[in-house]
Amino acid sequence: VFPMSFRVTLAAAAMTAVVGFGFSAVSVSAKSVEASLQQRHDLMESFGEWSKTLAASAKAGTADAATAKAAEDISAGMKKIPALFPAGSGSDKVKSRAKPEIWTDFAKFEAYAKEGEATFTALAAAAKGGDGAGVTAAFTKASGTCNNCHRDFRGPRQ
Repeated sequence: VFPMSFRVTLAAAAMTAVVGFGFSAVSVSAKSVEASLQQRHDLMESFGEWSKTLAASAKAGTADAATAKAAEDISAGMKKIPALFPAGSGSDKVKSRAKPEIWTDFAKFEAYAKEGEATFTALAAAAKGGDGAGVTAAFTKASGTCNNCHRDFRGPRQ
């Protein structure tokens, strides 16, 4: 049998631990969302840089190792996209251009990412094969996929 003061102290400690854990879980979640935002921003910035290489090759109708590498990098990045958009990371919660439609039609959003992965893989294959016309055609298709996704799921600059 424990004295009353000990039981009150024990109960208070238990409550503090529960409340403290709750705040800790919230801050971890916020940190996780912030990390996702930074990762997706960095990835999209990389896509923009790699796309410059691809656009130049597509315009010139050339195929080279740099073109293949840029297309492979974008294709690999496309695999990561769905995971970088966790619930709670939309413009209603944080500063983001992500439209709410990403989460209300996540299957379509994932389909665009898979289509992008496939089109950039095809572009890389054309570049590796020395097929300049194939690079141009694949870049046109891949750009269309990116544009469609941005139209449906990316909002204006804030």
